[in-house]
Amino acid sequence: LSKGIFTLIVLTYIFSFLLSRGVKKIKKIVPISHTIITLTIYAGIAGLICLFFMKSIPILANQISNLYDLATSFYQTKDFSNVPLAKELEGYVQNFDVISKVESNISTCSHFVKSISELSVNMAWAFVLSLFYVLEIKQIKHFFALFKKEPFTILYNDLSEMFSRFNCIFSSVMTVQFKIVLFNTLLTITSLIFLGFPHIIS
Repeated sequence: LSKGIFTLIVLTYIFSFLLSRGVKKIKKIVPISHTIITLTIYAGIAGLICLFFMKSIPILANQISNLYDLATSFYQTKDFSNVPLAKELEGYVQNFDVISKVESNISTCSHFVKSISELSVNMAWAFVLSLFYVLEIKQIKHFFALFKKEPFTILYNDLSEMFSRFNCIFSSVMTVQFKIVLFNTLLTITSLIFLGFPHIIS
């Protein structure tokens, strides 16, 4: 439970940090309401995520089905039975404890699916919580500014300075990481297009 809460807090902070900066930059270019920009950005991101899953899941399912059909048809052909290694593989499979291996693989897959589902839920909650933070960022800052008064002045100043330093360091790290990811993504896509791989956009 504590691990899930920590993950949720970290993801919420990352989303809030990135999207609040994005809203500020857009607001400098397009001088319209903060709320309109925020809702437009979040709606656009949510729409792109839904579009991605709607497009990618059928393609992924189709490719897995084609791969299964290809493997099945190959192992059932005479070409496979004529391969010298086929008989050795057949003997190995017969002596192989299939049931225990399948149970182990199912357990691993179920653990993986559980981890992915938990991370997806945390990301969804973090996305929603960051929306409320970005929308009400002025009110939140005004609320914390109340602690400048006594008897919380010293504590507020210390925490404010610590958070300001952390925010500055985190900003630099995130900027570098984003540039690295963007460069690697563009380089990979360009290389795959050059090599003639299909379905690059998907």
